[in-house]
Amino acid sequence: MRKVFAFGLMFFSSVSLASSVPTLYGTVNVEYLQVDQEDKFMTTSGAGVYNVRNAESRIGARGVHELDAFDVGYHLELGIDSTTKGGGSHPGVSGRIRIRLAYANVSGAWGTLTMGQDTTATSAVQYSYDPLSNTSLGTASFSQSELIQGASFDDTDVSNVDFGLGMKFRTRRDVLKYQTPSFHGLTWTVSMDRDDDSDVRHNEGGDTHYENLLSYSREFSGLDMTLQVGNITWSNVETKDENIWMYGLRLGHESGLAASFLYTTEEYDRKVGIELASIEITRMLATLSYKWGQNLVALTYANRDTENPLRSDENTVSSVAADKFTSSQIALGYKYFASDNIEFKATIGQYKHEEDDAALAQTNDNKATIAALGMALSF
Repeated sequence: MRKVFAFGLMFFSSVSLASSVPTLYGTVNVEYLQVDQEDKFMTTSGAGVYNVRNAESRIGARGVHELDAFDVGYHLELGIDSTTKGGGSHPGVSGRIRIRLAYANVSGAWGTLTMGQDTTATSAVQYSYDPLSNTSLGTASFSQSELIQGASFDDTDVSNVDFGLGMKFRTRRDVLKYQTPSFHGLTWTVSMDRDDDSDVRHNEGGDTHYENLLSYSREFSGLDMTLQVGNITWSNVETKDENIWMYGLRLGHESGLAASFLYTTEEYDRKVGIELASIEITRMLATLSYKWGQNLVALTYANRDTENPLRSDENTVSSVAADKFTSSQIALGYKYFASDNIEFKATIGQYKHEEDDAALAQTNDNKATIAALGMALSF
């Protein structure tokens, strides 16, 4: 026992610890919306003041403890959504507070290891493709799912949360994640999670998801280029392993001109009785933006095509051709950065949802227009 105590004393006396003061920060992100769904409901309505769900208001703290051989960091963040209705005993009261980030990491010359609630390997980079990601027309599409009929992506029943118009966006999970240091611009990130469902008492926990992301960045002649390839795979107890592939390209020029392209392919097998039904999804995002001084203007286009041979009750394989769902959005946005902490923004866009479904007879088809004025203030 004395030897163990002496060893511990020697170890801690040899470690130089520099504790940083936690950095406290926050963001308030709100917009005033006008939503036109006249083709569907023959009405134009003002949604009023809206807390942007694509990038909700938040408050958090982060810090780093510096050791001789490595650094230990932490990050805690709460999402504050004043628009979404609460649940429980107060279902009619607006407001929701939830955990967005709660992780610790260890980093050194060998890379960074992260444990806790954090973005998955592929989700960590997807926001960077969309210059309008912090608006109600961001292609993560959380906001649209609340505002537009047909924009909620539950048609495949592939997961509890299947958001993303131009991207397969799994957001944050309780992950184990590792990222290598950069080798001449090349990095590899891998993560593992149980889809935030760790109930293993009766083998009823969530499927184990593995994500891999290869990124290569290079700068030449005033041009910044990033190429990325990502893969998500998980095991399903009833079917074979399922795969998602992501391919991305981002370009930025010193003149302020930037462009990005993201393409995702997905295939899911679902067992219906003794039959196996294959659901196929493709998503695409293309953006063009130009920044000069304190101004930015951006044009984005996003698309999602789904082929689903399951009928709406998902208990019968359709005898007709595969049902098809197509959602697309084109958006134009302007941002004015008054300072590092104050951003004013204006956006307008059109969202279309079309169904080629013999069972539903296109009753869910919809075309909506969203116009918004807003601001994001941070500290």
